[in-house]
Amino acid sequence: MMDSPGIMLKHLAFMATLRDFQEWWLTGFGFLLPEAAQRRLWQTPDILYIDADLDLLSARYLDAQLRQERELRIDEIRSRSEALRGRDCNVIVRLPTSRVLIKPMLLPLAAERNAREVLAFDMDRQTPFTEDRIFFDYRVIGRDVENDRLRVELILTRRDHLEPLLDQINSMGIIPHRVTVQNEGAEWNLLPAARRPAAMRLFSGRTRSLAGAALALVLAVLYVPPLTQTWRLSNLEEKVFALRAQATQARALREEYQALLARPRFLAAALDARVPVIDILNELTIRLPNNTWISQLALRGDRIELQGESGAAGAIIELLDQSGYFTDVQFSSATTKSTATNKDRFHVSARVAPRPPE
Repeated sequence: MMDSPGIMLKHLAFMATLRDFQEWWLTGFGFLLPEAAQRRLWQTPDILYIDADLDLLSARYLDAQLRQERELRIDEIRSRSEALRGRDCNVIVRLPTSRVLIKPMLLPLAAERNAREVLAFDMDRQTPFTEDRIFFDYRVIGRDVENDRLRVELILTRRDHLEPLLDQINSMGIIPHRVTVQNEGAEWNLLPAARRPAAMRLFSGRTRSLAGAALALVLAVLYVPPLTQTWRLSNLEEKVFALRAQATQARALREEYQALLARPRFLAAALDARVPVIDILNELTIRLPNNTWISQLALRGDRIELQGESGAAGAIIELLDQSGYFTDVQFSSATTKSTATNKDRFHVSARVAPRPPE
């Protein structure tokens, strides 16, 4: 049983394929018509740019038919809002770069299908804002298949900056289709889905009726192989995704297994590198003078400390230093004379060599 997100993704993929086929068919159909008929039936939408610079608004109107662009005053927009709504006109609001945050990010390649949900879930960790305080969009800028990475560019703006601006534009009788950034292209759309108008009209009503009837007729008699290929490709992608997850899990288990195997070898090597205590005691017995008494011996890791009395305390440093078992031999405190035995009290520390002498 396929889960509901999988069904939704297949539905969206089917609709996208259907739209692509419709655009391809209608474009080819249009080139078969006389030029005069193309001009009557095909309507290229005009564009109204509204630039928001801090608290000031400016507008430019691009007439697609005349290919002319001119500036409009804000009061002109108010007075001509009815006329603008009656035409095929796209309204694009452009924010200054100071009002947005653009950040490149890396995602797992498998997250491409639901990248918006992944970005929203991780928003408070990647940015200073939580999801409910911002409006955001993203675009894919690269895919690194070898390292399983998807490079995306995140753009966001604060909700308390954009909503008052949209309310101001709506009060003029204008409903924007897109909110993007000045000098950054128009591929982003920060406009909240709830405030977007119905789908933009690309053709006149007569053209849409004609195209719809022709498309229904074509789909009724034509089998479209790309649709079947799309379904097959989608199923293969799901299987590959499942196998990739299993491979990742197997690789992690293998690395954990190798780490567990290496741990005993490390401990064994560490034990082999240490000098046995009995060998250290034997070396001290051989090296220390006969008139030397050890009252306290402490072995902590690779450090050894000796305290006692000797008739030749000054020679202890040299004798131990000549041994291959000890390094960094030094007095830890000054020697003192014992009144009871008339010998020197000493406190010597040294580092045990990592390997016994050969």
